Amino acid sequence: MDSIWDLLCPYCGNLLKRVPKSKTICPNCGRPIFVRTTIDGQKFEVTEDEKTRSTKKDIELVLVLEVI
Repeated sequence: MDSIWDLLCPYCGNLLKRVPKSKTICPNCGRPIFVRTTIDGQKFEVTEDEKTRSTKKDIELVLVLEVI
C-alpha cells in the first residue's frame, strides 16, 4: 500500500490525486515531479534537482558494488 507521502508534491506539499508512475506535473505549483526506482524496485518521487543527484548517486553505488 502506498503511504500518504507518495501522494504529496515534493515541492509544495500539494496532495496529488494518485501516486505518480512516471514524470508528472503538479497541478498546484506546475513543477515536474520525477519518479525514480531503486535497485530493489521501490519507486519514489524526486524534484528536478534531486533527479540529477540521485542518478549520479545510483551510478556511483553501482560502480562501488561492481568493485566489491
